[in-house]
Amino acid sequence: MPGKTRYPWFVAILVSVVFLAVVYGASQLIKKEKERNLALQEELNDVKAKQKISELKLEESKIKISELETGIQNAQIQIDSLSSLLEQEKKARAEALAQIDELKASLDEQKQLRERIEESMKKAQSEVEKLQAQVKEFDSRKNELETRISELETKSKGVELGTIVVGSDKKQAATAPAKSAPAAKKEAGKQNVQPPAAQPEQSPAAPEQPAASTALEGRLLVVNKDYNFVVINLGSKDGISVGQMFTVYSGDKEAGDIKVEKVHDSMAAAGFVNPAMKDKVREGDKVIPKNK
Repeated sequence: MPGKTRYPWFVAILVSVVFLAVVYGASQLIKKEKERNLALQEELNDVKAKQKISELKLEESKIKISELETGIQNAQIQIDSLSSLLEQEKKARAEALAQIDELKASLDEQKQLRERIEESMKKAQSEVEKLQAQVKEFDSRKNELETRISELETKSKGVELGTIVVGSDKKQAATAPAKSAPAAKKEAGKQNVQPPAAQPEQSPAAPEQPAASTALEGRLLVVNKDYNFVVINLGSKDGISVGQMFTVYSGDKEAGDIKVEKVHDSMAAAGFVNPAMKDKVREGDKVIPKNK
């Protein structure tokens, strides 16, 4: 009996020990599980914090991406604008190069033109020098002619050119010295022309005025083809005035007209009405006043 009584207590103690061991193990497991849960909770909190941080970073990244996209669009707009400006610059450069080429060509033409002008100026200077020499020569010849005219005037002083009586056939006789009044009447009788009315007695220096039925006839003393003028042997003593017209006859042919430009006592200088006639006349040709 005593052995049977000990056995239940032993079982009870064993069960109690086992129970305590189980309780202790369970408590340890629960403790570990709590610790593990706490660690997991902490990790979860960390993960949630990291997630929030990631979400914030993601939002920031989205904002940055949006800003970058806007910047890319602005950059593209600027690129397009710069491309357009670059094209315009290229066109402007091409036009500028073309203008530069044109200016170079124009400059070359200007240089050539300048060279031609300089050559022309040199030639013109040479021509001017030649003309100046000719002018000096002409002045010398003019002075000689004026001296000759003065000498002719001096020689012709006191000599009065006669009047030519014109008959009905209008043929003129040769130049003769002036006749006295009786001789003029006698000559007029021969030509069947009424002599001029008696004039009051004049001083020897005053020329006798030609009658209405008579006409003057003169001769060319000098023919200057360089200056286009002639000198005739009729002057203020013969009633010649500036602007009076004469017809020149070379032989029996009419050579042209001359116009009195300067009058002296016994001679006058006249210019060619038609410059081409200077080659048709010569010294000694007769001149007759032109009828108006």
